[in-house]
Amino acid sequence: MIMRSMILHRSNLKGLYKGDIYSIYNSQKTIRPSKPGIVCWMGLTGYQAAIVCLGMVIQTVVFFICFLFLVFLIIIPVFYGRNIIVFEIAGKAWPGWVTLILVTALQHVTAKFAFIKKEAGTTDLNNRESLFLLTYLLFLINTLVGLVVAIWRMVITALYNIVHLGRIDISLLHRTAESYDPAYRYYAHSLKVEVSQSHPVMKAFCGLLVDMMIEGGRVGQKIRDAEEGIQENRPSKATSRRRIRCRWQLLYTLVNNPSLLGSRKHFQTMQTSESVLNGTPKCSTKKGSKKDTGMSAAEPVQSTETPSNQDKTD
Repeated sequence: MIMRSMILHRSNLKGLYKGDIYSIYNSQKTIRPSKPGIVCWMGLTGYQAAIVCLGMVIQTVVFFICFLFLVFLIIIPVFYGRNIIVFEIAGKAWPGWVTLILVTALQHVTAKFAFIKKEAGTTDLNNRESLFLLTYLLFLINTLVGLVVAIWRMVITALYNIVHLGRIDISLLHRTAESYDPAYRYYAHSLKVEVSQSHPVMKAFCGLLVDMMIEGGRVGQKIRDAEEGIQENRPSKATSRRRIRCRWQLLYTLVNNPSLLGSRKHFQTMQTSESVLNGTPKCSTKKGSKKDTGMSAAEPVQSTETPSNQDKTD
């Protein structure tokens, strides 16, 4: 019961966090602290301890008495043949019990086969005159059946309330009369205080405000900078030196890495993609490049010499 109470308490808190008021209360309520709520929250622990202890005592006494009746009135007479008072009374009243059982079975059978018809997927009443006549004839017998049902209802209600007497998170009364249950009223009022003071959104907002007060407004400035798109990072001198050193080492590595030679822009303009194997240029390509450069240098010389020859001929 205690574990079930804890599970239900957690689900009630989650429901109130989401705004599900009617899962706890039968009418619209405002979740805020109040004088009755503070009083109920202060006395909830002691109130619950007393109710749990009283419920355990009553359960022990009632179940012990029920076990005694079961042993001395049913088990012992069956095995030893003594104290058979219950069986004698049941033996004398068997015609009445058989009559009640037969009448109940008759009503169920006639309701299924004679008084209900199914047409086009729907059900409707059938043989209304016979239904009214049978209801009139079985009125007295149904009164006796109702008496038995009323006694059984009292027993079931008493057992249910005794078993759940130690729980204050559920009302032992009807939904419309749950305000008359003092234990449940204490629990409902204390939930108002607990939910209003432990809401996750409210706790996150208060934590943000506390951080802003402790750090002297740095958090607020960071939030404003993030909203405006301004993020200023001011690293320390040691961090900046380490970063500069790492960048220079990276630059030196990239410059002296032969596997990256073919991906450089000035090399791609001078060499084709077929002249590079695994990032290292071939020797023949180097010689070819030297010859190409020599030919390109010789062309302007020849172009300058041709006009002079033409002048001589003139």
